[in-house]
Amino acid sequence: MKNNYIIGTRGSDLALWQARYIQQLLSQYNISSELKIIVTSGDKNQSWLSHFDKSEGKNFFTKEIEDALIQKEIDIAVHSFKDVDSSALDENNPLLIAGYTERHLPNDILILHPESVDKSKHLNIKLNAKIGTSSSRRAAQLKTLRPDIEILPLRGNVPTRIEKFKQHQYDGILLARAGVERLQINLNDFFVYPVPLHFLVPAAGQGIIAIQIRREDKDLHNIIQQFSNKESEICSRVERSIMNFIGGGCSVPIGVLCYQENQKYRLYISYTDNKEKDSILSILENESPESLINKGKSNLIKIQKFLQQTTYKKIFISKKLDASSYLRKIIKRFQWEIIDCPLIETQPLSITEIPDCDWIFFNSKNAVKYFFENNVDVSWLKQKKIAAISDGTAQYLEKYGFSAHFVGSENNIQLTAQNFLNVCKNQKVLFPCSSISKKSIEKIIESQCNVIHFPIYKTIEKPVKIDDCDAYIFTSASNVRAFFQVNTISSSSKIIAIGESTKKELEHFLNSTHHIHTPIAFDEMAITGLLVNVIEE
Repeated sequence: MKNNYIIGTRGSDLALWQARYIQQLLSQYNISSELKIIVTSGDKNQSWLSHFDKSEGKNFFTKEIEDALIQKEIDIAVHSFKDVDSSALDENNPLLIAGYTERHLPNDILILHPESVDKSKHLNIKLNAKIGTSSSRRAAQLKTLRPDIEILPLRGNVPTRIEKFKQHQYDGILLARAGVERLQINLNDFFVYPVPLHFLVPAAGQGIIAIQIRREDKDLHNIIQQFSNKESEICSRVERSIMNFIGGGCSVPIGVLCYQENQKYRLYISYTDNKEKDSILSILENESPESLINKGKSNLIKIQKFLQQTTYKKIFISKKLDASSYLRKIIKRFQWEIIDCPLIETQPLSITEIPDCDWIFFNSKNAVKYFFENNVDVSWLKQKKIAAISDGTAQYLEKYGFSAHFVGSENNIQLTAQNFLNVCKNQKVLFPCSSISKKSIEKIIESQCNVIHFPIYKTIEKPVKIDDCDAYIFTSASNVRAFFQVNTISSSSKIIAIGESTKKELEHFLNSTHHIHTPIAFDEMAITGLLVNVIEE
C-alpha cells in the first residue's frame, strides 16, 4: 500500500466537492490522498456551447483523467457516473470502477423566476416560457409535456448556469438535483420544483459518484469496496445495460433510472426514436435486477415494433382526455384508438354552511371544483391548512388561488394517511367529497383525529356500451360499477385501476383470471408508463 494516493478530478466546484468527499471516505480507512486537477475535453472544447448534444456517458469529461490513471500520473479518478462511458465497465479495460457512492436524490430540479411560475400549468411553468438546458434528454421530455415551451441552450458548470439564469437569460432552467444540493447553492429567491422521476426520467447514473482505479491495484480495490454502495452498483448496472442495449449517450434523448423500493426494483425508461416526437415512458418492476434488465429490453423491442409497424389496439379510459393529454399523445404515436368515455356524471349538492375545521383534505379534483364553486364564502380558508391527495389535485387547487400544505405520497393511501397523521393528529379535518365516497383516508385517521365527512356533490352512474378493448383504464369505483351494468371484459384484456378503492371494486366483478394493475401515482404519466409496460404486442 502507498503512503499517499493522488486523486484526479476536474476543477469545477462540483467535481472538487465530489473528489473531497471521496478523500473523506478514504481517510476513514487511514488512506491519505491529495487532489490533482486535470483539464478534460469538455472543459477545453467550447464548440458545444450552443448545441443539445453534450455526451453524457461518452467520456467527454473523463478521457484525460482516465489517460492520467493509465499513465500512473494519478491513482484514483473520481467522476460523476453519468459522464462515464460504458467501456469503463468492460472486463478487458485496464481500468476498473472500484466503487460507487450512495445515490443522492437523482431527479432533476426546475428553477424558475417567481414571475415565470404558473401553478395551474403542468410543471408550474408559465405559458411560452424560455427554459434553459442543453441535455437532449431533458429537452425531449420537457417538449413532450409542454410543447409551448422554448428550449434554449445552457452550458457551463452548475454555478455558471445559475448565474446565467440570475441574469434573466431564461425564465427557468433544469439541473440535476444532486449537483445543486451538494454545492448548497442558495435558491431562496426563486421557485424550485423537484420534478417527479416519472415526469422527467434522469440520465443513467445520475446522482452517483464513481471511483475508478487501475485494475491491477487489488489492495486499493479491497479498501474501496468496504464503503462502496451495493445498491448504487446494482441499479447503475441495470441502467447501463439498458443504455447499452439502446446504444445511446446523451445525444440520444433517453432517460433511464433504477432504484430499489419495498424489496422490488423499479425501472423508469423514457425513450424516443426521434427527437422531434414525443418521448414514451415505461415503468417496470421486478424482484430481480437481472429479470428487470430482460424485462426492460423486451419492453423496448415492443415499443420499437409499435412505432415501426401498425399494430391496431383499442384502449378505454373512463374519463375525458383533453387535447394535451400525455396518454392521448402516446396512443396517437402508436396509431391506436382511444375511447375516452366517462360513465358517471357529477352534480353539486346544496350547501349553506361549511363546518369549522383545522384542515381541509381534498381527495379529488371534483371535491376541489364543487367546494369552490358552491357560492359559499371561502375567504376564511386562508386561515386554514389544506391537504391534497395527489400532485394533480394540488395543482388543480392552484386554479382557485390556494396552495396545499400537504400533498399525498404517490399512489399509496396507507402511506399518505400515515404521513398526514404526522401533521394533523388531534385536529379537526374536513373531507369535502362525493355522497358515495369510500372514505379511504378518513377510516385510517379517524381514531386520532376529529374527522368531518362533508358530501358536496353526488355521483350519478351513466352506463354506456363499450366496444371490446385491449386495455381498460378505470378512474373511479363508480365508473367500474357503471361499466359492468352493460359490459364485460375478456380475460385477455389488460386492466388498470387508478387506485386501491377502484381495484377493490373491480375485484367484485372479475374472477381470478384477471390481473388488475395499479400505477405508481394518480396521474396520466404514471398510467401511461404502466400501460406501455403491460400492453402486449
